[in-house]
Amino acid sequence: MAKVALEVGSSDGRLMFHCPGCEQAHSVPTRGAQGWYWNGLFDSPSLSPSILVYPHDSSPPFKPQPRCHSFVTDGRIRFMADCEHALKNQTVDLPEWEGIR
Repeated sequence: MAKVALEVGSSDGRLMFHCPGCEQAHSVPTRGAQGWYWNGLFDSPSLSPSILVYPHDSSPPFKPQPRCHSFVTDGRIRFMADCEHALKNQTVDLPEWEGIR
């Protein structure tokens, strides 16, 4: 089953995945001048460069979110030391995509 999904109607090829460290979706653009490299695989995605997500406000519909810094490679997510959640310094399988949570 797919671990990532393309956002419907996205003009920049936005690719979404569920982050098990933050327990919510992250997304990156895959087209245009600001696009991340994506290997094109839904079941075993690789993205480059690293993905850095800063905390945002907790206004609905968002949940409070810690700083998250990761690499997605071959369907696995490697969390960097500067993460502010329980999975920092760990590498885990990217969960199957079931939509935004």
